[in-house]
Amino acid sequence: MRAVCHIQIPECQGLLSSENGSRRMMFRHAVFKPLMDANAYMEDELALASQYCMEGWCVGSTAARTALNTIRESHRTRPLQAYDMHGALIPPSEYVQKLHGAVVVVRFNVAAYVFGQVPKHRHRFVGDVTYIRVLVPPTAPSAPVSTRVPAQEECACP
Repeated sequence: MRAVCHIQIPECQGLLSSENGSRRMMFRHAVFKPLMDANAYMEDELALASQYCMEGWCVGSTAARTALNTIRESHRTRPLQAYDMHGALIPPSEYVQKLHGAVVVVRFNVAAYVFGQVPKHRHRFVGDVTYIRVLVPPTAPSAPVSTRVPAQEECACP
């Protein structure tokens, strides 16, 4: 599973072409990865609070919790490396609240894809997020951006 978001790009000549007057780029982050010897949990990761691990991961439904339980032994969590203004790691249950509407620095790797055949081909660029740091927090509490965003009480550990 990959978490996907669009980030509004500040006005900057030549950074991205404008699409319908909006300068946006799609960013993504693989939330769960297949568990292998090469990416086993490190000592510092095992010391993190349960909400960063599979057992305490924030989900919005019983079906999502069931699906998560089916991959518990075969996958590992990859929390987004998102930090607040003071350098504290933002817990997964607070991503929407602390990132939606914030001014951030995003470190990412670019993946480029070409769809279709020449001359009707089109290019798609995606940023694979490696790090986010909040520079200016949201000015008001974020409203849920989708009906799929779980309520706070639904994010409690099982």
